[in-house]
Amino acid sequence: PQTSLLTQLESYLKDVMFIDLYDSIWKLREQGKKNEALKELEKRTNKISEFSLQAATFSKVFKGFTERYNKRAVENVSNSQKSTKKAVWGIDCLDNRHHGGVDYGDTAVIVALSNVGKTPMLKHIGYSNARIGKNVLHIQAEGSLSECEQGYEAMTSGASLIDIETTSLPQDVIDKLSKEVLRVKGEIDIDAHEDFGSLSFSKIRNSVIEYIKVNGHLDVLILDYIDKVEPSDGKKYGTGTDGEKAKRAALADAFKNLCIEFNIAGFTATQASDVVEEKRNDSKFYLTRSNIRGDK
Repeated sequence: PQTSLLTQLESYLKDVMFIDLYDSIWKLREQGKKNEALKELEKRTNKISEFSLQAATFSKVFKGFTERYNKRAVENVSNSQKSTKKAVWGIDCLDNRHHGGVDYGDTAVIVALSNVGKTPMLKHIGYSNARIGKNVLHIQAEGSLSECEQGYEAMTSGASLIDIETTSLPQDVIDKLSKEVLRVKGEIDIDAHEDFGSLSFSKIRNSVIEYIKVNGHLDVLILDYIDKVEPSDGKKYGTGTDGEKAKRAALADAFKNLCIEFNIAGFTATQASDVVEEKRNDSKFYLTRSNIRGDK
């Protein structure tokens, strides 16, 4: 949209410059100054053809370094007292590797095989961020609301999921938890979509908008998980490798754009293709994007 407005404004200004040139040449001709008119035409025609507002939007890497660096230094000093705009993983080695976590406006994806803990990992991220005072919205694209709630409750209590499901916690643990949860400054809101295949990315965006309306701001978006979401671009994607790749690309772009639009950190997961048993037992082997169907 910004580029489109610049193009329209640039076209308008060129028209104004052309009309002004036409008037100047006409006056010179009327005064019998033919040579001056030709020189004015040549001079100002080049100026009009070279005029560009869009060129001003380009950023020069080398010539602009000093100005950018000094501006960034001033911003860092002024923001030093503010809370860091990062969402944590809740795992020290990952947070250290990412210099404190995932930046707001950025996204992170967990790649894992089936039934190895993608959902618990996403819940751990949501829980860890809520514990340090951040607002978390958990979009449950697969499974029931009750399952999602009980998973967080088990994590909070440190108890087994079966003890949560059967309400078998000792009373002293319940009393302790009742006090502990009141000390948590952040919160986790769950938006569960229990109808399989019903979740589109437009619904996710609407959930974020509604959340912000009610709560003021959002820090972390958990999407469990992106493979269960349909793009909202009106396109039909094939079931082959090319169609799968295009669909994943559309979902990745939509998720990233959403996090940029609302300045939130996004976490999701995707399922890896099957890995042979030999590699699974190799401590030096790790999954990459090549292990995702469609390689995206």
